Parts: sequence; structure tokens; C-alpha cells
Amino acid sequence: MIMYRKILSLLPAILLTIAINAQPKHEIRAVWLTTNSGLDWPQSTSEATQKSSLIDILDKLQAANFNTILLQVQVKGDVIWKSSYQPSMKTFTGNGNVNLSWEPCTFVIDECHKRGMECHAWIVPYRIGTANEAKRYASNPIKHPYLEHPEWCIEYSGAYYLDPGLPEVRQYLLDLYRELITNYDFDGTNFDYTRYPTTSLTDFNDSSSYSKYGNGMDHAYRHLQKSSRLRKYGSLRRIPRPRRVDECRQTGHCLPTALLEREIRIHSAHADVG
Repeated sequence: MIMYRKILSLLPAILLTIAINAQPKHEIRAVWLTTNSGLDWPQSTSEATQKSSLIDILDKLQAANFNTILLQVQVKGDVIWKSSYQPSMKTFTGNGNVNLSWEPCTFVIDECHKRGMECHAWIVPYRIGTANEAKRYASNPIKHPYLEHPEWCIEYSGAYYLDPGLPEVRQYLLDLYRELITNYDFDGTNFDYTRYPTTSLTDFNDSSSYSKYGNGMDHAYRHLQKSSRLRKYGSLRRIPRPRRVDECRQTGHCLPTALLEREIRIHSAHADVG
């Protein structure tokens, strides 16, 4: 009886310990660091100014107790790492015909880690911009995807999107992101704009790839193309979905976004995520 009472007296402490251990390692307090048109960063094409302004941004975020940075590394078929697949973002170089002379991704990752912050790669797989935006890179040795493979692209409302129903597009994207996570020590990845640009399937003309690869499946197949086919790449693991502090980003109702956020995360050997 005495032993039984001792066990009962210890039970609350045991349950409390279990509950504490079941909690996440830390709360994610994240911000989106937007490079599209230099909205957040950079606002100069000078390497020294880009670095100093980034340090200033991170210092302010650290003081405000943020612990995760979502760095936009890809915007419209252009990127901020030294890639063999897509040209360097003109916002950084000032000239669409040249590529990066330094490593913004490495610099941001290192500065985040110095402050105890995680740095996640924010990527935009399918949206590749307008024809005029692509022409900024016409003389770049690394061709913009629209200029290199117009047959992979679907036009909607004046802009172009890679067609995820095409096997060659999926392989291209897997190779592109394999390059990213192999060469840079990001703590996670975040997929954006994986939804259809319109709620009407008939407005986004992917009927050709659907007819060829749909195998008689219904229209939901088109949505699944944007997500489940990415699973062919290596190991997959989940990472927590980051949240914006000042607003809740609306992601729409379509299936690919939900699947990508819940299930499909490219595995990085360096990432320490649960």
C-alpha cells in the first residue's frame, strides 16, 4: 500500500515531464525576407551595401525575438545562388546578363546561425514571369526557363508558368533544388505559389499534358501533378509550417499547396528538423 501511494504521488510529476517533452523544441517566430524586386532586400546592387543592410535587418529581427528567416531564393525563374539551371536575379547583379560574383545564400545562412536563427529557403517552382521579364536574361549564359524551354510553359493572364504535368519539368525542378540543398546549409524549405493561378481549370490550359499523362483520371489529377510527383526525389521529411507574424497568408483551396505543406519537403542532409 505504501509503495502504491508513492507511485500515485509521483504520477503528476511524471505526466508533467511527458507533457513538457512532447512540446516543440521551440516556437517558430518567422518572417518572409522578400527579394522580389528588392521589396525587403536588397535595395542596392553593391555587394558591400547588400551585406551591411542584411546585417541591419537581422539585428533588428533578433532584437524583436524572431528566430526563423524565410529567405526568398527564387522569384520568377531567377535565383540568388550560383546555379547551373537558372540565371542570377537581376535585383542582386543589376545586370541580367551576368551572374553572381558572391554567395548571398551562404552569407544569409551564416549570419542567421550566428544569431541562433534558422534560415529556410523560400522557393517558387512554377511561376516564371512574363516574356519581358524573361528577356532581361536574354544574353545570360544561364538561360531563363522561358527562353530555354518555351514548350514547357503555359501562359495565363500575360505571365508564364512551368507545366508540372510534364515529366521533364518535374525532373528539371528536382535537379534545380537538389543543387540548392546540396550546396547550401539551409534548415528547411518552403514552397510558394504552388497553386493554380486561377480557380478555373479551363482558364489554365494544361490540357495537352493532362491528355498525354492523365491516364483517364479526373481533373483532380492536374492538381496532384503539382505535388505528388515531386516525391520521386530521395528522402522526404516534414518541417513545421512557418507563419507570418503580421498577417496570415492565404494559400487558397487547391490540393497541391496542402500536399506540399503537409507532406512534401525535400530532405537536406544538413537540416535538423523533426
